[in-house]
Amino acid sequence: MRAPSTSSDSHEPQPAGRPPSRVTLWAAVTLAVLAGGVFLLRGPWFAMRHGGSDFALLYSLGGAWLAGDNPYDPQAAGEAWTRGGGAPGTSPAVRGGQTLLYPPPALPAFSLFALAPASVSLLAWTVLNSLLLAATAIALARLARFDIHRPAFWLLMAATGLFTPAQTAVRHGQTPVIAFGLVAVGSWLCCSARRHSGGGAHSGGGSGGGGGVLIGLGVAIKPQLALPYLMLDLWRRRGRRVLAAVAVLAGLTVLGVAVLHFTTPSWLGDLTRNLQLFQHDSAGDPTWINASRHQMLNLHVLLHSFTDNRQLVGVLVYAIVATLAAVFFFGVDLRRRDDDRELLAVSVVGVLTLLVAYHRYYDAVLLLPAAAYAMRLALAGRWRLAAVLGVLLLPFYLNLTTVLAVLANSGRLPADVMQAPLWRIFVTPLLGWSLLGLAAAMTVGNWPKREAQT
Repeated sequence: MRAPSTSSDSHEPQPAGRPPSRVTLWAAVTLAVLAGGVFLLRGPWFAMRHGGSDFALLYSLGGAWLAGDNPYDPQAAGEAWTRGGGAPGTSPAVRGGQTLLYPPPALPAFSLFALAPASVSLLAWTVLNSLLLAATAIALARLARFDIHRPAFWLLMAATGLFTPAQTAVRHGQTPVIAFGLVAVGSWLCCSARRHSGGGAHSGGGSGGGGGVLIGLGVAIKPQLALPYLMLDLWRRRGRRVLAAVAVLAGLTVLGVAVLHFTTPSWLGDLTRNLQLFQHDSAGDPTWINASRHQMLNLHVLLHSFTDNRQLVGVLVYAIVATLAAVFFFGVDLRRRDDDRELLAVSVVGVLTLLVAYHRYYDAVLLLPAAAYAMRLALAGRWRLAAVLGVLLLPFYLNLTTVLAVLANSGRLPADVMQAPLWRIFVTPLLGWSLLGLAAAMTVGNWPKREAQT
C-alpha cells in the first residue's frame, strides 16, 4: 500500500530549536549593518550625487500630464523636466520618445513628485525606494517565519542590502523596488491577517483589501512587473484582495486616461510609436543589434541566440512560460496550504514574470523571495535544493553578464570572444538560463512524492 501524495515541502522549517549563540547572532547583525552601508553607498548616495537618470522620465511624465501637455511627446516631457530644474543631460528631449513608456495609470502617482522641484523629488523618491526595500525584506522575513532574534532574519537583511539589482534600481531612480515593495508588503499583510484571524487556505478576510490596495498601486506603476501577482491572488481565490486591487487600478486608469483624452488626444498614437521604437530600435531589442542585451532578463534574449525570427521567438516564449506555469501551479499543491506556500508561490511567480516580458537587470528584485526561500530551505535541512537555488542566484548578485561584457569590450578578453558560439548561447543570456534553472529547481524540488507505507 502507498500513502497519499505528499509534497516534499511538507516539512516547513521552524524557527524553534536550540537558541543561537550571542556570537552568531551579533555576527549576523553586524553583517546586516555592513550590507546596509554598502547599499546606501551604491544606491541612494550614488543616485543623489549623479541625479538618478531614470527618475527624470517619471518626473517628466508626471509633470507633463499635470500641466495638460502630452507626456509621451519628448519635447513636452523635456519642458516639464526643465521647469522642475532637472539637468539637461537627462531630459527626455535628449533621450528620445522610446524612453517614455509608463502607462496612463502611473501618471497620477508620478504627478505627485512633479509638484516639487526635481532635486527635492529625487530625494523623496530615493528615500521611498530605500524604505520600501527595507519593508520588502521585513515582509519576506515574516513570510519565511524568520524571528528577529535569530540570525536568519539578519542574514536575509544582509542578502537584501547586497543584492546588486536592488542597488542598481535605486541608483538609477527606477521603479521596480517600489512596485515590488508594494506587492511584497501586501502579501505579508494578507497572510498575517489570515494567521491572526484563523482563516483557511482560501480566506479572503482580514486585511486582504488593504493588501489589494498596495497590489493595485504596484500594478499601476509597473504593470508588467506587478500584474502577475494580482493574477496569483485571483488563482488562489482571494476575492476581497483582488477586488480592492482592481478598484485602485481602475480608478487610476480612468483618471490618467481622462486627463489625456481632454488635453492631448494624440497621446495614444505617440505612446504606440514610442513602444515600437523601444522594441525594435532601442534598449528593448532582444536581438544582436542591441549591444546591451546582456542586461536583459526575458527569455527572448536566450532564444534569439538560436534564431533571428521575432515571431517564432515570441510564440516560443509564451509556450515555454505557459508550460512552466502550468506544470508548477497544477503539479505543486499551493492551495492546500495557503500560508505555508506563500513564499514559494511568490518566488516562482517572480521568476516567470522576468522570463515572459521585457525586463532589465534591476528588475531582478523580484528574485528576493527566491533568496529568502533558499534560506528557509537551508534552515529546514534541505541543503541540496537550497544550494542549487543559491548557485543560480549568484550571477544576479555578481552582475556577472555585465562584468564579462565589460572585460570583453575593454580588451581584457580575446577580441573575438563575444562572437564565439558558446558566448552567444551561454554567456550573453546567462541570466535567462539562471531563471529557467530557478523555475525548474523550485518545481522539481517541491513535486509531490509517494512514499511506501509498511
